[in-house]
Amino acid sequence: MERLIQFTVDFDDVAIKNRVEERAYRVIADDLKKDVKRGIVNNYGELTDFGESIIRNFLAENKDKIIEQSAQIIAEKAMRTKAWKEKFGNVMEGNNE
Repeated sequence: MERLIQFTVDFDDVAIKNRVEERAYRVIADDLKKDVKRGIVNNYGELTDFGESIIRNFLAENKDKIIEQSAQIIAEKAMRTKAWKEKFGNVMEGNNE
């Protein structure tokens, strides 16, 4: 006695395509991250060294502005103190102590 069994396999082309694309995007993004990190390390040293060089360059470029603003903030805070007002009042009256 012979029996004939038929079956079909249905592939969801869209789902397969989406999975392949998603996986490809992840692989490409991971490879790109590794390449960028490797390039930064090769050109600037370890990331901590890179960060330090960025901060050092920023401070060097903005040194005058930082000093000026810091001095202004300190002066404003000092002028609000009682000791400053007393000393400044004495100087204005000619009573330098």
